[in-house]
Amino acid sequence: MGRNLKGLLIYVSLALFSVTLLIPLPSFCSSPQELLQVGTGAFNDGFYQVAEVQFREFLQKYPQHPYTSKVMYLLGKALYEQKKFSEARDVFTKLLSLKGESKGKDAVYFWLACSCEKINDLSCAKDCLKNVIKNYPQGPWYLSSLYLLGKIFYREGLYKKSETYLRKALKDRRIGPVLSCYAKFWLGLSLYKQGRYKEAESLFQRVVGSKLKDAPMDAALYWLGETQIKLRRYRDGANTFRFFLKKFPRSHLISNALFGESWCLYMDKRMEEALKGLLTLRREFPHTPLFPRVLSLMAEVYIGLNRYKEAVEVLKEFLSRFPNDPMKGQILLNLGWCYLRMGDLAHVKEVVYEIVKLPSAEREKALAQYILAELNSYEGKCQEAMPYWFNLLNTPTYRQDALFRIAICSYKERKFKECLVNLDLLQLEYPNFAKMDEALWIKGESFRELGNLPEASKTYQKIIKEYKTSPWYPWCIYRMMSISLNRGDLEGGKGWFGILQKDFPFHELYYRAALKLGIWKAERVKYKSSLRYLNIATHSPEKEVAQRAFCWQGEVYFNLKEYQEALESYQRAIVENSSRGDVLSAMAYVEIGNIRYLLGDRKGAKEAYKKAIEISDDVEFIEKVKGLLKELKGEKEKG
Repeated sequence: MGRNLKGLLIYVSLALFSVTLLIPLPSFCSSPQELLQVGTGAFNDGFYQVAEVQFREFLQKYPQHPYTSKVMYLLGKALYEQKKFSEARDVFTKLLSLKGESKGKDAVYFWLACSCEKINDLSCAKDCLKNVIKNYPQGPWYLSSLYLLGKIFYREGLYKKSETYLRKALKDRRIGPVLSCYAKFWLGLSLYKQGRYKEAESLFQRVVGSKLKDAPMDAALYWLGETQIKLRRYRDGANTFRFFLKKFPRSHLISNALFGESWCLYMDKRMEEALKGLLTLRREFPHTPLFPRVLSLMAEVYIGLNRYKEAVEVLKEFLSRFPNDPMKGQILLNLGWCYLRMGDLAHVKEVVYEIVKLPSAEREKALAQYILAELNSYEGKCQEAMPYWFNLLNTPTYRQDALFRIAICSYKERKFKECLVNLDLLQLEYPNFAKMDEALWIKGESFRELGNLPEASKTYQKIIKEYKTSPWYPWCIYRMMSISLNRGDLEGGKGWFGILQKDFPFHELYYRAALKLGIWKAERVKYKSSLRYLNIATHSPEKEVAQRAFCWQGEVYFNLKEYQEALESYQRAIVENSSRGDVLSAMAYVEIGNIRYLLGDRKGAKEAYKKAIEISDDVEFIEKVKGLLKELKGEKEKG
């Protein structure tokens, strides 16, 4: 039977006997040597309660014994190990007051500091540690004192001082691997709090890579992930937190790590993965202090996935469970935004009124104005929205959105110069604005409306070069083709059309561009080559584009004197059961009438003209067609 097991049986038996009789544990020893031997053995084996009893009896019976100071020291440590920190402090303080040699006092000062630190008597703890550092620089407790003092300064928020002592400990060649590991960890935290994330990341990585059994591996790994968030390296952060979750599934930081991973995935646009982690958090850690942030981020993810109904449910849960949370303003804003996207304007207004009622103010007022501005913009009420957007120009959080929205409203009201002024400010102040591609598109359109085609071209080409995945990219190709054709550059226009044909063969603009190119050629009497492009345009899913293409196709065939093909094209331009006001169908009927007249089919011509009159609501057009009918009638009477 091993020594530890024997000791365990002895001390457990004594402890059980003591508890049963509800009396202090007997020592069964009388001599100081026996008390010291049993107490020391119990202490070394980790049975601190037994050791405490032996040491107290020793001090009571033999207060003048030469080993009194040694026993008091061991008693203090036994109390410390039992988390009786106040009693330990009293023992170490009394020990320091004993007269005699100062040998070993650095250890007493150190453990007194440890005891004081545990009961938040930080002033006393710092004095004791500074005493060790100043008077015992070669002692065994010197490095531990530097380390503990660094930790205490960290607790007090004095991160620069914390850094000083921790670095001093790490520079000493005597430092052991375990203490070095802990010092690096706390130094990393101090640097993190100072915003020196690169340095902090390096230290956390060294702790994680140390492979020491006693290293603070889980905490270092967690803070490595947090540091990578600060460095905006979200993919690295997600991987770090994922590794943490696999390696330390029982850590007290597990919920924090799960939230950290979800946040990184959200910022990396991996919405579905982020949602999965948040749902796990919600289910398995319903009482975590992070729960308000969990619900808030979950709503953000649902919004990012355009799942507004689910976002509303989560936001309502937040408001019902945490009505006084500091994030309430942002939660209400998100709720209003969801209602706005769902088209539920009545609820949007209710949310705005809630924001207005919030106490303390500037931020909440800005939120309310933002929602009102968005609401009116959503309804197309630029005049009503503009005052709110102008008010938000002085609010840093919303200034970029305000500049953008003012520019859009100015454009819609055909105030193109005002639009350009706001877009220039937006581009100058916020070069990384999330909707910069759309902002540049509006800028190009404003230049085009003002007739400044060189600047419009420059803007369109910037989008083409820098925003290839933007929905405005094909529009810019289309505009560049139009500009090329307007200045007579057929080859340039065909080049831009070729890009649309290659990259966007099913986009509406491909057919529009084909129509434009076909018309351009037809107007320049390049009839044969125009038919190729007009034929493409006739396949457009847009009714008007296809109608116009058929009409132009008919005109080209007419000019080529291919009347039967022209007749077929005009007939295909007509929409069945055309409603009144269908201009293109009315025009097609007139052209059909003209062709039938040329082919000698006066009855067919008359029917076509009458159809045109039935459809059209243009008085002047109707009078001209009636004139054609009169001519037909006159010819018949003469005949």
